[in-house]
Amino acid sequence: CALVCERRTFYVASCAEMHLPVEDWKPLAMPFSCLFPGPRTRQEHPERSIPKRGMVIRENLLHAHQHFREGWVRGNLFKSPGPTQFDASGDIGPLHDRPLTLLAEYLGLDELQHIIQPVVDIPRPLGVKSEPPVLRGIRLPANMSMLEQQRLQYVPEMPSYLRAELSVVEEDICPQWCTSPEGLARSFPETYGKVSAVRLVPSGEGKVPASPLLGPQQLLRKRRIGIVFASNQAPGYNSVAAGVFDYLSKQTPAADLVGFAGGYEGLINGYTLPIDADTVNRHRNLGGQDMLVYASEHGCLAFKDHLEAVVATIKSERLDGLVVVGNAQAQVDAAFIAEACAAERLDTAVISVPVSVDCDFPFVQQSIGYDTVCRTLTSYIG
Repeated sequence: CALVCERRTFYVASCAEMHLPVEDWKPLAMPFSCLFPGPRTRQEHPERSIPKRGMVIRENLLHAHQHFREGWVRGNLFKSPGPTQFDASGDIGPLHDRPLTLLAEYLGLDELQHIIQPVVDIPRPLGVKSEPPVLRGIRLPANMSMLEQQRLQYVPEMPSYLRAELSVVEEDICPQWCTSPEGLARSFPETYGKVSAVRLVPSGEGKVPASPLLGPQQLLRKRRIGIVFASNQAPGYNSVAAGVFDYLSKQTPAADLVGFAGGYEGLINGYTLPIDADTVNRHRNLGGQDMLVYASEHGCLAFKDHLEAVVATIKSERLDGLVVVGNAQAQVDAAFIAEACAAERLDTAVISVPVSVDCDFPFVQQSIGYDTVCRTLTSYIG
């Protein structure tokens, strides 16, 4: 507006010193001509530099990437700053959460490297498999963004009825989406028609004694529960694993939680990862699937030998339960795993948790992750 009032034209409004607090920003304007490089290229005339553009990577960033690259590849380290937001003071947050392309304009290489990764001495990643290597990196809170550090401390609200011991009450209905009950009966001869919908209610209201997995009660032996992330990334995977761990840790004795690395590939081949309090607390409320090693291809249970391998893994790991986390296809896979366990007369309880950005589950009001995706996308639209 000041430029217009001063009758200035052919300018791009901008700011300088944006790495400083907002009150120290300096408004300026540049002529449009600065946006258009000349016909000569750097190769043709190395003595003449091309004007800076957003697509040109700053030299400091290139050097910093070369410095950290080997460690990042080995340890799968990253930082998720989230969108730039104003904090309670009206500023835009700490210096280390500003865009690195901005900081590279003002900071030296050593300063930039320290902001990118304050703690250089990173613990060695946990090896799951040697050939090809499957590793779980150890993320340090000191190297996370402020948003991630705050998420680690966040305690989500819990429904009141989940704070007490629970009992299972069977309903008289068994809802189904399939229009061919005969087909279901042929596909699931061991399980179809033998279970109904259930409600979880505070102990004392139920008709059936509380399940050992649903309340902190005395057990004859320590339980062993497996968990697998069975589909593509969506918000909430780590939160599901953290919730399962927190609940099982209240058992007496505390139940063991075993993760399978890399989705179905880990479940088929028995690639296990221990999930302890330290592991959970490094990933609590954070996005991604890094707690159980993210895999771009989670595999599938497309063949009979895959299902047989899963049953073999369940037997060898002596699992009392298996939690399958994922989209609608993963729920179908979980049904076949439960059927296979029943056919083998295993006592393993197979439960699935719907996590998906699509929310396309019959009889499920909202899948985990759907709310986060909707809110994030609408914030982009405005």
